[in-house]
Amino acid sequence: MTLENSVLFGYCVFSVSVLILTVGSVRANRPALTVFLGFCFFYLCLRGVMLLTGAYGIFGILHGGRTFDATMIAKLLAICVIGVTAVLVGYGRTSAAEFGRDSFKIMPQASRHIAFLSVWLVCIVAMSLVGINASLNWSFSFVVLGAIYMLFFKPVYYPRIVPFVLGLVVLVFALGQTVERRDWAIAAAAIALIAIMSQSQKLIRTTFLSTIMLAFIAFSAIMLRTGEDHSVSDTLSRISTNSLLPIVEIELDFPLVYDDLVILVDEVPRRTEHTYGRHFFKPFYSWIPRSVWPAKPDTISRYYSENLNPGFYSGGGSEPATFIGELYWNFSFFGVFFAAALGFLIKRIDTYWANGRDLLWKVNALVLATMLFYLLRGPIDTFWLAFAFYFGAWFVVSCVYQVLEGSQVSNSLAQTKSNAIN
Repeated sequence: MTLENSVLFGYCVFSVSVLILTVGSVRANRPALTVFLGFCFFYLCLRGVMLLTGAYGIFGILHGGRTFDATMIAKLLAICVIGVTAVLVGYGRTSAAEFGRDSFKIMPQASRHIAFLSVWLVCIVAMSLVGINASLNWSFSFVVLGAIYMLFFKPVYYPRIVPFVLGLVVLVFALGQTVERRDWAIAAAAIALIAIMSQSQKLIRTTFLSTIMLAFIAFSAIMLRTGEDHSVSDTLSRISTNSLLPIVEIELDFPLVYDDLVILVDEVPRRTEHTYGRHFFKPFYSWIPRSVWPAKPDTISRYYSENLNPGFYSGGGSEPATFIGELYWNFSFFGVFFAAALGFLIKRIDTYWANGRDLLWKVNALVLATMLFYLLRGPIDTFWLAFAFYFGAWFVVSCVYQVLEGSQVSNSLAQTKSNAIN
């Protein structure tokens, strides 16, 4: 058996294993693990099989048509298997509670509802005044959270059509504020995950809903990136008059990101050394002005193109390395410890989901799970900042909720005591 056939066999085993684990995580109601494994299948597995079988695109489109040999791809396979295994070891075993069919009929407690809506309205106002940009990703995510909440919220005292229309309008407003494809993907995935998880015991329905979700994400990516007219009719026209596969390759990024990974693991440390965490920990010193620190490390997606693709860098291009590439480039094989920590974070989100007491809790857990895409695709430093802002907003909601709930409990205890005395 040749080296290429051996590597192909390894990739096929890796891909099938990840796919089986993905189906299992859906059926076990583990949304964050589902997002992680789905990402691994599309970004770390699929392209390798395509390259080795000659199915499509044996070149690196951003790197002047550079070809990859089996040795390069085998090295990446080994690093991916080690990284994914470390994440799963960090995840460990958890008892994710079964997601019942009546979960969306739970009426959230009034105090949590009021606290959430207060912060939600502030975020909507912020977006309407200054728009969406890199520093307001938390605002976008929180507005989408509220929209999804309203779409699935089933009130007791008034028709469901009222919150449904409100949620739909706000979601359209939020998406209208951004042309960032990842934002659209987050919104689509969060909504789809609610439907998928509620039908997790129905394999055919899960597969159908997953296909619809992926098709919507793909269509949105093509609509937002290709051409100047971001419209449905224009996108349909371009898809019908051009070869679909090259459009999908460029607009969905998964072959390009994989190609970048192959080159990264081939060049590091042979041509450029490991960065020893200076990009990974960038959020801790990102507040320092570049005028004060001219040599301040750039985000690793820009650092990648600067060092490994200067022509693309000069045109303002950046290339994500995924969590596998960033951990390897920053820490070499010591990155497995950070991969295990990532697995623990994913487990915590799934535990948060499993312990959800009401719809708002469940929806928030799903938004957290889908936001993992920012981390998995990279750059990691952007993820840390976005999550910091998002958790900051959620912390405010939680504090207000606890104060209001504590007040209600105190009043209830006082009333009980008064009744007992009487």
